Amino acid sequence: MIASGGVSGGFSSMIAGGNFMDGFRQGLITAGLNHVAHVVSDEFQEAQLKNKIRDALSDPDGKPQKKLSNIEEIKKQIKSLFTKDMLTADQSKMVIEKISNLDRWNDGVTQFKMNTSNGQIVSQIEILYHNSAFESNYVLAWTILHEFYHAADDLLGRWSTEYYRAKNTLKLNSKALSDHMCDWAEGRAYKFSHSLDGISFYDRSKYIK
Repeated sequence: MIASGGVSGGFSSMIAGGNFMDGFRQGLITAGLNHVAHVVSDEFQEAQLKNKIRDALSDPDGKPQKKLSNIEEIKKQIKSLFTKDMLTADQSKMVIEKISNLDRWNDGVTQFKMNTSNGQIVSQIEILYHNSAFESNYVLAWTILHEFYHAADDLLGRWSTEYYRAKNTLKLNSKALSDHMCDWAEGRAYKFSHSLDGISFYDRSKYIK
């Protein structure tokens, strides 16, 4: 397919009065891009067909109201997708959920206070849902799953353990430490999200400047 595209491009260039090799190269590029576009499109459509989040929702494209009760309703529909640790986080009084009413580039965030010397969490773990999380039931469901994965890591000490290792063994500090923890936490959460929807990936440029 790609080679024939190159030959076709060469002949087209000659007919138009141009150079065969220039047309051949351009034909290869165009055919190659079209081939990649078809592959990406096919893979995206296949991933959508296997999307466990969409499958779990009764109305994935519906628009939820900004209410905690709506978050709970969507959560009920996707509980089967929670890991054991995420279920533990959902039942813990250490994890609370709030609606931020803020416009942010991301749909949600999980935050807490900690001891900066050893990474020990010294407050409740707070999941905030930003305005964009309520774009659709699907987006809200994705956000719930992603943030609860973070909350589980935080609650069960995995985040603190990695922080301690990065600070005291790897000897990272300041921005290097912050970037490392972002890569660690988001890398894990996006890997989980990808296992459910087949299309999520960690875009580091959005998180680290």
